[in-house]
Amino acid sequence: MAPHEDAGALIDGQTVARGELAGLAARFCLERFDSGRFLETSGDLLHTGPTGTNVMDLVIGYRADSRVARPQNGSG
Repeated sequence: MAPHEDAGALIDGQTVARGELAGLAARFCLERFDSGRFLETSGDLLHTGPTGTNVMDLVIGYRADSRVARPQNGSG
């Protein structure tokens, strides 16, 4: 698979566990600049095929843990 055919990845708190369960070490792949192989193995790689564009966007989503106590207004 050519590197330009992947659009990125959607990762979660279990990405590393899934990749390592499948036999790859996250640190090993990162040290070799081979995140694509790890993310494909973990099932998190987004493969779109060639798009014909040269656009590179980064989107980061973060969801706070709702179980974490938050200070009340004016108290923190």
